Amino acid sequence: MLDLYRDVPGVLTDHQLAEALSFADAATSILLHLQSQDLDRSDSGPVHVIEDRAEVHQATGMIAVQADVTLGQALVLLRARAFAAERPIISLARDVLAGDVRFASDEDGCIQGD
Repeated sequence: MLDLYRDVPGVLTDHQLAEALSFADAATSILLHLQSQDLDRSDSGPVHVIEDRAEVHQATGMIAVQADVTLGQALVLLRARAFAAERPIISLARDVLAGDVRFASDEDGCIQGD
């Protein structure tokens, strides 16, 4: 279950609902990805997964600011870049957090990465 909160009561706008559904989709994708990995549970327990998830979320926030996109779109960019580079998403997220990888929009709105 995913709970999202906001600071005022009321009905969600179409944009807010779309953003909430993006978060739910991103969370589902991450959980399915983690579930599909063949992890040695003695080396990787719940704490390790939580730490990895925090780094992915932090990197997603940085990408959203750098590329001027929503958080849902930023997570898609991170996942796509990791897939294209054949890298684990956590590895790419750590490079984003270290400043070694950046995402930015060019004047045509295309996302560029270094």
